[in-house]
Amino acid sequence: MGILGRNFLHTAVSNFILKFGIGLVIAVVTGRALGVEGRGEYFLLGLVITTITTLFNFGVPGTNTYFTAQKKFSRAQLTRASIVLTVPITIVSFLVLYLLYELRLDFLFPTGKLTAPIVASLGIIPIVFYAQFAQGIIVGENKISLNNYISLSSQGALAVALTILCFLGSLTVTIAIALYALSFLLALAFIIGASSPPLADVLKSRMRWSEYGELLRFSGTIHIGNLAQFFNYRLDAFIVSYFLGTAAVGLYSYSKMFGETVWLLSTSMAAVLLPTLAGQHEKSKQIAVKAAVATFSVSVIAGLAAFIVGPTIIVFLLPAFEGSVVPFLILLPGVVIFSITNVLATYITAIGRPGHNAAIAFISFLFTVIFDILFIPRYGISGAAIASGISYTVSSILTLVVFWRLSAMSGSEFTAIVKSMSTDFRSMVTRMKQRAGINDHSSGSTGTP
Repeated sequence: MGILGRNFLHTAVSNFILKFGIGLVIAVVTGRALGVEGRGEYFLLGLVITTITTLFNFGVPGTNTYFTAQKKFSRAQLTRASIVLTVPITIVSFLVLYLLYELRLDFLFPTGKLTAPIVASLGIIPIVFYAQFAQGIIVGENKISLNNYISLSSQGALAVALTILCFLGSLTVTIAIALYALSFLLALAFIIGASSPPLADVLKSRMRWSEYGELLRFSGTIHIGNLAQFFNYRLDAFIVSYFLGTAAVGLYSYSKMFGETVWLLSTSMAAVLLPTLAGQHEKSKQIAVKAAVATFSVSVIAGLAAFIVGPTIIVFLLPAFEGSVVPFLILLPGVVIFSITNVLATYITAIGRPGHNAAIAFISFLFTVIFDILFIPRYGISGAAIASGISYTVSSILTLVVFWRLSAMSGSEFTAIVKSMSTDFRSMVTRMKQRAGINDHSSGSTGTP
């Protein structure tokens, strides 16, 4: 098993733990302790931090990954640049937050609930920015396992703290969102302790303004796509809040959370592909096709399993959230199809063409907005699920078309790559048997009977 396979396996297992272990604990604890209304408030307040840091990170995390993998700049240079960029980005973010607060935009977040501790928790935003930038460098160095451990540790600590306070009967929305913010501070501590270059190297490193310009130009192209894709994922929560209120957001948040667990494999693959594809130009196309086919096939199986057992699990764990079941089922087909985009979009970025991803994301974002406005007032949160499903499908179709053209893929080449996957699978099974000490009585050395 090569480094890509090991990184994928580690990331898939880590994401499984995050989704079905830690994530499920956080979901159940906050749902039971805070109720439908409180869960909606917690989700929206957490989404404020996520939205602001996504809106103003300007694509720097992905750019750090790309240039680190390309060995364009040193780790110390990119660390210094990340620190420098964090300062003005944070100032702009706080100005925007203050403006939103003054405008009393309750559908974005419940401003009446912004107590002093919650406002203070928003002070974690610069930490979130730098943590994102630093993790981009870590991924670019192919330290995927370290990146996974950072996420597991910080989210695991959050789950433990929430659970303890829930059993003590002390968990409130204010405390929950404050703990959510502090989990990022813990992540930063792990990053500094495990991966940051020596401070002396950071201080000595220099980047010319022209190099900053190169970095920001690439970042800007990535950022447009990231923004459109993020709002394609999360804008519906704000629109649901506007039309239906925070209780509906609480219900819909679980529909999305459980539905998007099907992305476990495709997002895990995407997370490890960028540094690999950016450094292997000759084989990038073959790797991308194999990754897309494999993850889509498994996603179909996962989607069917989720359709069968998902409703029972939701009702069993969260009886008060039974209204999440129908939107969850509606979301599943689009979520499965979107696994193609998760993988192939990484190839498009790796070959230096992120603008195509930006265009695709913007088009699918428009579909989300239009159909959300049309369907949510009429069909409630099920309408939001329908709109997301349409948008996901459009995005996947466009990504396939763009990938086909950029890679100059032919039908015969695609068929040959897919056929070769059976040989790859048999070879992988043979190596796993050998490492496990299982005797292989097959003839020859290829693992074929």
